[in-house]
Amino acid sequence: MTKEQAQQLLGTIAGYLEILRKDPHSTTFVPLSDAYRNLGMLEEALSVARHGIEALPFFGPGYVVLGRAQMQCGDLDGAAQSFYKALEVDTESIAALKNLAKLYVLQGDREQACGLLARAVELSPDDPVLANLHRSLKPLAAEVVSSAMDEDNGEPDSTGEPLFATATVADLYVQQGYLDKAQAIYRELLEAQPDDASIRDRLNRVEASLAENLAAPVRVLPSETSNTNIEDVVTDSECDVVAVLQRWLTAIQARREHVQKHFAGHC
Repeated sequence: MTKEQAQQLLGTIAGYLEILRKDPHSTTFVPLSDAYRNLGMLEEALSVARHGIEALPFFGPGYVVLGRAQMQCGDLDGAAQSFYKALEVDTESIAALKNLAKLYVLQGDREQACGLLARAVELSPDDPVLANLHRSLKPLAAEVVSSAMDEDNGEPDSTGEPLFATATVADLYVQQGYLDKAQAIYRELLEAQPDDASIRDRLNRVEASLAENLAAPVRVLPSETSNTNIEDVVTDSECDVVAVLQRWLTAIQARREHVQKHFAGHC
């Protein structure tokens, strides 16, 4: 994520918090939690989702957004419970089915994931993404797999693992900051499917981030910043941006606490 994207996301968060301040029962907590998660503020993402569910216990997307945050934190059991709760509230929640399938892939249970995606495809038969994900996990005969790969203008992964599973793991590595591991997986995927523009684009972004990290000089911030939530070591070119982001985060923290008090008073 670029500095400009981070600043834009912080502005979006501030807007969501203002909406929740005025209406603690607003469904805006869902995109707010996702925004926190995308910014790496996982504790805030979890807190907002949980408070939102307390206010709207029969709103299925709230459990989905909580599950996504839990999955990114590594709490796979908690994420599974949240996704299944979303399905209890809405048995046709494609978002819950898709995220639950991803979770099962991460746990190595392709059969369960395939079944969930089959159900999602039944609910949304015109969605090509769901169809491709389901096909990547289906246990097909060799000649059928070969035919499917020909249609995708690529070759099967030489490891025998579904590309969906591998790409999902790589994406999680990126979110958690393990760029070297993500780079290795994306390269293997690109070797298997050289015409896959999506994988190529993700690999380019990861390699650009790695190159930027290697090239950037570092220095220690003055001692007066030692008590902030921003890391003490940053690049020279980022010092001004860090100061701006810190001011944003301080304001957002104050608004979040205000919103939580409203939640507590209206739940």
